[in-house]
Amino acid sequence: MRLLGIRYKMWLDSTAQRRYVMDGITERACFFRKHRDLSIENSLRLVECTLAPLLAFSGLVIIWLEKEFKQLTAAFVRCNKEAWHMSPNTSTALFMFPRDQGGLQIKMPRAIICLAAWSHLTQCCQFDVGTRQRAEITYKDALKQHGCLDMEDLQFEAEFLTCDQASQNTFAFACHLTSTLGIKVSWDPFHPICHTYRCSTGDDNYSTPGPHTTKGRVEEGSNHGGGGKGETSNHAIRRRRNVHDEN
Repeated sequence: MRLLGIRYKMWLDSTAQRRYVMDGITERACFFRKHRDLSIENSLRLVECTLAPLLAFSGLVIIWLEKEFKQLTAAFVRCNKEAWHMSPNTSTALFMFPRDQGGLQIKMPRAIICLAAWSHLTQCCQFDVGTRQRAEITYKDALKQHGCLDMEDLQFEAEFLTCDQASQNTFAFACHLTSTLGIKVSWDPFHPICHTYRCSTGDDNYSTPGPHTTKGRVEEGSNHGGGGKGETSNHAIRRRRNVHDEN
């Protein structure tokens, strides 16, 4: 796989690629520290154009453990501190807090890999050229392995998986990332009829192919084919399981 630009050995050893990513982030942090004459605006533009692609390119191929995510986060924050010409002792919370709370809200490694994962799945399911069939097999395997009925149920179950367990299946890994980020994805990629999804952002409604992400839980009053009025599919599934257990 070296010809694709990913340092991955045939016996599933990705140590070289992980080291390459970490060294790349460290290099950029050292570059910003050395070139203090570079303006903050240009430094931030360089961070945006280099850090995210460096990680996202191999994000789905390489398995990052939980402790490695913490190391990645620390490296990303350090690089951003240097880009902002800040002291290394500056609080990390400043970069993680939302903008409306006075933070800088930089895109962290987990969010970058999450976006790369869902973009990859969307492209695989969009065209009927062989990748869609392979994706459907992977999706059904994830549902069967974790005892789920749909995407929302898989996201609920993936929240309790470790990063290593979830990484064995692409759909499970993507759902694990959204669950840890507090995002809910509403998507039925292999529905026989509907291939576009109705999204709502404030007063604007539009249809778009691919998954629709929303913060937090599904709104009360929405019915997703699982129960009565105002009942989400997760609630309906858990209700049916409880009834089955009682019987």
